[in-house]
Amino acid sequence: MKRSLTVALLLAAAWLAILTLGLPAAARGVTAPDAFYDPTVAAMLAQVTQAQVYSYVAQLSGETPAVIGGEPYTITTRHTNSGLPIQRATQFVYEFMQQQGLGVSYHNWSACGTSGRNVIGVLTGTLKPQEIVLITAHLDDMPSIGAAPGADDNASGSVGVMIAAEILSDHPFERTVRFAFFTGEEQGLCGSDVYAGAVYAAGDNIVAVYNMDMIGWDSTGDPVARLHTRMSGAGYAADLAIAGVFTQVVQAYGLSNSLTPVIDADGEDRSDHSSFWDRGYAAILAIEDDANDFNAYYHTSNDRLQYLNFAYFTAFVKASVGTAAHLARVSLPLAALNGAVTDAITGEPIGGARIDARADVTRSGQTWTDAQGRYALKMLAGTYVVTASAYGYAPLAIEGVTLHSALTTTQDFALNAMTFYTLSGSIHDALIARPVSATITIDGYPHGPIVTDPLDGNYIVRLAEGVTYTLHVSPNVAGYLPADRLIGALTADRVEDFALQPDLAACVAPGYLFTGVRESFTITPTNWLISSGASGAGWRITTSGLGNNTGGSGPYALADSDGTGPGVPMDTALMSPPHDFTGQPSVTLVFKTHFSYYEFGSSEVADVDVSVAGGPWQNIWRRTADYYGPHTEVIDLSSIAAGQALVQVRFHYYNAVWDGWWQVDEVQLGRCAPAREHRVYAPVMMNNAGP
Repeated sequence: MKRSLTVALLLAAAWLAILTLGLPAAARGVTAPDAFYDPTVAAMLAQVTQAQVYSYVAQLSGETPAVIGGEPYTITTRHTNSGLPIQRATQFVYEFMQQQGLGVSYHNWSACGTSGRNVIGVLTGTLKPQEIVLITAHLDDMPSIGAAPGADDNASGSVGVMIAAEILSDHPFERTVRFAFFTGEEQGLCGSDVYAGAVYAAGDNIVAVYNMDMIGWDSTGDPVARLHTRMSGAGYAADLAIAGVFTQVVQAYGLSNSLTPVIDADGEDRSDHSSFWDRGYAAILAIEDDANDFNAYYHTSNDRLQYLNFAYFTAFVKASVGTAAHLARVSLPLAALNGAVTDAITGEPIGGARIDARADVTRSGQTWTDAQGRYALKMLAGTYVVTASAYGYAPLAIEGVTLHSALTTTQDFALNAMTFYTLSGSIHDALIARPVSATITIDGYPHGPIVTDPLDGNYIVRLAEGVTYTLHVSPNVAGYLPADRLIGALTADRVEDFALQPDLAACVAPGYLFTGVRESFTITPTNWLISSGASGAGWRITTSGLGNNTGGSGPYALADSDGTGPGVPMDTALMSPPHDFTGQPSVTLVFKTHFSYYEFGSSEVADVDVSVAGGPWQNIWRRTADYYGPHTEVIDLSSIAAGQALVQVRFHYYNAVWDGWWQVDEVQLGRCAPAREHRVYAPVMMNNAGP
C-alpha cells in the first residue's frame, strides 16, 4: 500500500514535471490541477446530502421502490442478464437524467455472448463543446441468481453519477459532460468496451474519464479513497492529472477529514475505465480502499445499504461532484431567454414546440415548450437567431435577439398553421388478398403510432404539409415481416397501401402451412442420424452448461470438441431424414446456430450440406471462424431441392481436436404456403389519427 507521504512526494514530483515539460501530445486532455477554490463549486458540493445519497441508493438496491414509467417498481436485481429488472433499472436512470433536462439516449450493445444497453446523458459545453468529460459507473451487479441488491457494487458509483448529473445540469460548463451508466461490466466490461470503441471510431475528443466503482464501504474508519491510474507510458501523466484534480478538490473544499486520497499507479484494469485506457483515453478508477478494506459482502445478496458507511459515501460523492465540475470547467454566468409560443390565429398555446437559439458554434441552445406553450433557456450572452417550430406550423426565425449575462430576455412567437392532407391506405397480405392488422409509426409525425382497422386493414391519418415522412409498418400478428417506406412530403391527399410479406422461414402466419421437416430437438429425434467417426465423439442433444446461444430455447444439438477433451478427434454429422419435395416449387432451409471457433486449434470446420436421392453431399454453408449466436440462417435450396425426392441435409463438424463447439437448433427444411384465404384479425385498438 502506498502511504500518504509517498503519494504526496509522488504528486509533487509528477506535477513539477508536468508543469515544467507539459503533457505528452497524446495526453493533453487535462492540464495541471485547476481545482482551486471556486464558490460556485463549493455551492454544488453543499447540495450533496446524506439523505439524498441514502434515498438514491435505496431505490437502486431495491430497499425502497423506485418510480419508473410513472409506476412504483422494486429493483430486486440489476444483473445484466436479468431481463425486465435491468431494463427497469436502465429506464430509471434514463428518466432521472431526462428530468434534469439532459439529452439522454440508450446505447445498445452486443458482446461477450450477451447484450444490453448503456444509458448516456449529455450536458453540452458552452465554449469547448467538442472537449468531452466522461463521468461513469457500471449499473449492473451480481450475483446472477436471486436477489442482487448491489448497494456498494455498484449502486454506490451509480448514485455518484446520478448526483453529479443532477447538480451539474443546473450550471454551464466550458466542456461537454457525458454521464454514462454501463451494463455488462460484471461479464467482462462488455458495455463500456463497445461504447469506448464506438466513441473512438467516431473521433470523440474525450479529455477525461472519471469512473466510480464501489465508493460506499468503509469498515475501519480509515477513509481511504483509492485512485487507480496506469503504471507508465503515454497515458500515465494524463491519468495522474485527473487524480490530481480529485486530491485538490478534497483539500480545497474541506473534505480532508472525511477522505484520504491514495493514488495507485498500478494499472488496475477490472472496471470500466480500462475500456478507455485501451483506446488511449485519460481515465482513472475511483474506489474505496480495495487493498486493505474490501467489502465483505462483495457479489452476494447481502451487499445492502445497511452495511455502507454513509458519512464516507457522501464525502466521496461530494469529491466526485467537485472533480467533475473542475474537469468540465465552470463557465461564466448565463443569460436567460424566456417566452411563449402560440397559434397566430387562435392565440392558443402550442405545447411541444421546439426553440433553437444560435449565435455561433460555441453559443447555442435548444429546448421545448411546456403544455402552456412556455419555454426557458439559459445560454452565454450574445446576439442570437431564435427559431420556433412545431408540427403543423410554419417555423418562425427572429434575428437579433440580444442576451445579457445574468439578465432575462423575453421573446414570444405566434406561428401560422400549415395545410393538412389525408394519408390513407390498407395493409394486406402480399400473397393472399386479405387484410392484416398492423401498427404504423410515422417519422416526422409527433402524435404517436396509428393502428389499422382490425377487420379491413385500413388506416387514415391527417398529416401536415412541408414535412418528410417515413412510415414503419409493424404487423400486430405473428408471421409477417415489417415494412418501411419513405413517402416524402405531402402536397395533396394520398393513398399508400402496404403488402406485407409473410415470414415464410418461420411459417407461423395464420392460414399458412408448412410442408417438410421440422426439428426443435426437445428430445433426441429417432429419425435423425448421427455419425461419430472412429473416436465415437459426436453430436448430442443437450441442455449443457454452455446455454442455448442459438436464439432458440431449451435443448439443442451440440458438437462439443472442447468438452471432449485433449487428443480426441471429432468428425461428426447430424443428418435429417430424407423428405420428398416432388411437386413443390420451392424449398428453404432455416436453422438457428452458434459457432465458437478455437483459433489456436486444428482448423475446425462447420459445414451444412444437402444431398438429393442419395447423391453426393453439396456444401451450402460453411464457417471457419467465430460465429456467435443468436443467428437464424435462411437458405433458399429451390435450385437444388425443389421438385426432388429424397432430400436430406446434414450438419457436419470436423477437423476438431479439443477445439471449440457448434450449436444448432430449430431446423426447418421445406416450404411454407397459404392453405386457404384467411383474414388476420387482431384485438381492436383505438386509432390515433391526428388532427
